[in-house]
Amino acid sequence: MTFSSVSYPSHTSPHENPFNQDDGHAGSLFSYFTDPVPTGPAPVKTSVLSAHIEAAEQLMVAGDYDAAYAELEAAAERFMDYKSKIIGSFNSSIARLTTLGTRATAPHPKALQLTRLRRDLTA
Repeated sequence: MTFSSVSYPSHTSPHENPFNQDDGHAGSLFSYFTDPVPTGPAPVKTSVLSAHIEAAEQLMVAGDYDAAYAELEAAAERFMDYKSKIIGSFNSSIARLTTLGTRATAPHPKALQLTRLRRDLTA
């Protein structure tokens, strides 16, 4: 068998070969070393809760109090949803960590810390 008798598949479609892009080198090892590295701070993603609060503050400054109230109401609903999910997670985590101990051993030390955090959150 000679090397000339071996056939290799040709990649003519960009969907078949991720390195075959429109500019000839995007996504290739070449572009990894030659494309500019982004500088500056990474874009900060805001949560839905933060977006409602920021919108409410902007609307208050603009004098649109009804729309600001609606944004604050949406923020409060989102906060209560987050709070119930967090407390539910705390409860299940505390239950899991306290059942790790037996009569001869104490429960996991993080169970007490989670209990304190839950108490602070619900206070």
